[in-house]
Amino acid sequence: MLLPAIFTSCYDKNEVEYTGAGDLCGQWIVIDSITHTEFVLTTSNTSANDNDKLYISDFSLGKPGFWAIQAIVSANKNEMTFGQDSVINMVLQDEVVDKVDHNGDGKKNMVVPYDIKLNIRKGKITKNAVSMPSGVKTDKIYLEFQFEDDSYTTYKVQGYRKTGFHEDDSFVLSW
Repeated sequence: MLLPAIFTSCYDKNEVEYTGAGDLCGQWIVIDSITHTEFVLTTSNTSANDNDKLYISDFSLGKPGFWAIQAIVSANKNEMTFGQDSVINMVLQDEVVDKVDHNGDGKKNMVVPYDIKLNIRKGKITKNAVSMPSGVKTDKIYLEFQFEDDSYTTYKVQGYRKTGFHEDDSFVLSW
């Protein structure tokens, strides 16, 4: 009878640690201010688990949600901000367009980088800033995209962190 008590008294609680980017990471339901396209945006730590970098992607279920974005930007997790100019979009072109025989050799397996750079500016996460239909408060995200091939258009994007409650699934944070 004493054996289980001995083992449980020596057990230390394992604390789960945040990733390097901490509270900047999440899955967000966002909408842009120009086309009013609603899509899923994911922010996560980099594979190096850097404290000052954030991976941003608009891919959900293997498909791009807005513009086919996969980028790593500078981040400040203490101020809950992120952004960077002239970021390389890591999307491969065959993930964006149908595979086509571009050079006439009969092969449709072209994989080339999607070489349009982008600016991600004014990225900010505000804690507990959105009241949801479920009654909980969740974080708000805001950022601006500008693409190298269309530098005159700035896409403002805002949204909220997914809560996991069914009653929040159809909520859209409007402009």
